[in-house]
Amino acid sequence: MGEWKKGEMEGYGKVTIEEGEIKSYEGNFSDSDYDGFGTCLYKDGSIYEGNFIKGERNGKGKYTWKDGAIYD
Repeated sequence: MGEWKKGEMEGYGKVTIEEGEIKSYEGNFSDSDYDGFGTCLYKDGSIYEGNFIKGERNGKGKYTWKDGAIYD
């Protein structure tokens, strides 16, 4: 679900991923990379809410582990 531009994910959207450590991502995309504010749910149950640049966590964010521990 989301916006596309020239075959690339662009703007706001949500993606569910079958492989790797990430289960889903909802937020902003640029050239199919996570870019801007978003929420990433990991397969181990942890969650990151914050800023991304070119698919990498960057800047201000909040990481919550499955056991409830939080790094903000």
